[in-house]
Amino acid sequence: MADRSFSLPRARIDADPLRSAAQVMKEAGVATTMPRMVVWRVIAQSDRPIIAMEIKRYLVGNGLDIAMSSIYAALKRLTTAELLSTCRVAGKHIII
Repeated sequence: MADRSFSLPRARIDADPLRSAAQVMKEAGVATTMPRMVVWRVIAQSDRPIIAMEIKRYLVGNGLDIAMSSIYAALKRLTTAELLSTCRVAGKHIII
């Protein structure tokens, strides 16, 4: 999973990404855990696809240390719920 990058479809983001995240997750039957909400926010604020390590670096740089296993678990759950989707670009998995 280390070579994947993640992004949200722009249609899923409104003016308040956390409110939007909670609504979208609730509609998809996904619990709104802190790691999922934080990961969603980082991805929503990015202007390009982002890999898990970049999410980790962003969080650490902003004083929030979430384990990589929690980041991967959040990404996997959001992908499984089809809130993120994957494709391959330049030999890497891109989740859009």
